[in-house]
Amino acid sequence: MNKALLMVLSGALIGLVSFNSWAMNQSELETILETQPGFTRASAHNALEAFEATLKEESASKRAVKLNDFGVYRPKQSVGMRNYRNPRTGDAVSKEAFTFVKKPTVTSEAEFIQKAAIKAGLTEDEMRTSLATYKQAVSTTLRKGGSVAINGEGTYGVGRVKTRNYKLPNGLTGRTPGHLVARYKPYGQNKKSFDFK
Repeated sequence: MNKALLMVLSGALIGLVSFNSWAMNQSELETILETQPGFTRASAHNALEAFEATLKEESASKRAVKLNDFGVYRPKQSVGMRNYRNPRTGDAVSKEAFTFVKKPTVTSEAEFIQKAAIKAGLTEDEMRTSLATYKQAVSTTLRKGGSVAINGEGTYGVGRVKTRNYKLPNGLTGRTPGHLVARYKPYGQNKKSFDFK
């Protein structure tokens, strides 16, 4: 076989393998949950669905959800219609604008687990296990530079923050080095209702 063709094929195979190890979807997350003691495919699916439904419910009630060692889902609210110019055509466009709710009530992880467990038909211990597995799987994938896409919820990914120079009021200057941060992009209506930090 031609050496150049062999190199191209091996490169494509390495790319395919690394792509599969860097990206995760809901089905793969359900498979990971299914490996936990006492979980079936159906209970893993119900746990993820309950997570999403409870998150949307809390957001609709303008409550933030704080998950320990993971992050905060912050609720948004409408501030009315805003007029914009389409950069391509120059036409005036009206869009509904959203902003974060100021000082929202915060739902703790324990409260969130109670509500989600009822929705999923699981015990609180099972829901706690599924949430811990969820956080671990997402964190591990993001640390590897990958992304996680959950149906109906959103996509977790990794973004890069550039190096930034700053000047303090007393005249001192400094530099914040560039670093990687976790990013979250909600889908559909969720995009308008909550964000993750």
